[in-house]
Amino acid sequence: MNCLCYDTALPETIKYLFIDSEPAQRLWTFFGQALGIKYTSKSVQSFLQDWWQTPGENAIQNMMIQITPMAWELWKSRCSCIYGNQTRFYIRKMVQQILWNIKAAMDKAYPLHKIKMRPKTTIKYVIWNKPMDGLIKVNTDDSYLEHNGKAGIGGIARNNDGKFIFAFAAPITTSDHNVAEALAAKYAVEWMVECGYKKEMVKLDSMLMVKTLQNGNAQNTFLRSIVEGMAMLNTKVDLNFEHCFRESDSVADCLAKLATTLDEPTDLRHIYMPRNLIMPIFKLSFNSICVCL
Repeated sequence: MNCLCYDTALPETIKYLFIDSEPAQRLWTFFGQALGIKYTSKSVQSFLQDWWQTPGENAIQNMMIQITPMAWELWKSRCSCIYGNQTRFYIRKMVQQILWNIKAAMDKAYPLHKIKMRPKTTIKYVIWNKPMDGLIKVNTDDSYLEHNGKAGIGGIARNNDGKFIFAFAAPITTSDHNVAEALAAKYAVEWMVECGYKKEMVKLDSMLMVKTLQNGNAQNTFLRSIVEGMAMLNTKVDLNFEHCFRESDSVADCLAKLATTLDEPTDLRHIYMPRNLIMPIFKLSFNSICVCL
C-alpha cells in the first residue's frame, strides 16, 4: 500500500508514516523547537527514546516531553484518509488537537495551576518587492473549495518597475493542493515563454512545491509529469522558483479564488487592484509554544 501523506508514491512503512513523512516532520519539528529537541530521522524506537530521554528545564516541561500525541494524530489522519472522507493531512488542525491533548493532561496533573498554552508570536513586515532589472516576477496561487469540489489557479506577472504585464485565472480539475500549485506555475511559465520573455522568477507560497520544482522530481506520477515539463521549459528560459509568504501573494490568491467561479481560463489584460492588496501586511508567525502558569 502506498502512503497517503501528501499523495506520495512511497510504500507505507511505520517509520515513514510516523517519522519521515512531510506531516510527521512538520509536527515533530514544531513541537521539538518549543521543547529544545532537534528533529533527526532515525528508527521509530530510537527517535522516541531520544525524545523521551531529553531532559526538560522543569517538571512541567519534563511531563510535556513524555506526552507524545503527535503519533496518535498522524495515525488518526492516516486512517481518515484510507477509511473516511479525508483527502489530506490537515497540519493546523492536528497541531490544535495536540495542544488540546497536552493541556488536558497538564490540567489533570496540576489542577491547582492555571496552565495556558499559547504560541510565541512574531510579527514580520511583508510587502511585494520589485524584481531585479530585466527580471519578470510572477506570483501564482491555487484555490480549492471542498464543499463543491471546484478548484482554480491564478497568477500575476510584473516587471522590475512593478508594471503589470499580465494576469490569469483558470479553473482546473483536481483535489490535490500540490498539483494545483504546480499547474499554476506551469500555466504562468508557458505564457511567458510564448511571449518571448527569457528571465523569470516564479513565487509560490508553498515551500514544499518550491523545493519539488527546484529539485525537478516528484513521487506522485501526475505531479512528476508536470515537474518534468517545467524542467523542459527551463531549457528555453532562465527560470527560478522561490518561496513567498502568503500575505505577499494576495493578488494571486484572489485570482485563484475568482477562477473557481469561471468555466474557462481567462487572461486579464487589465486588472483592478484594491488598495488593501498593495499595502504592506504584517505576518503573524507562531513558532513555538509558551507555557504560562
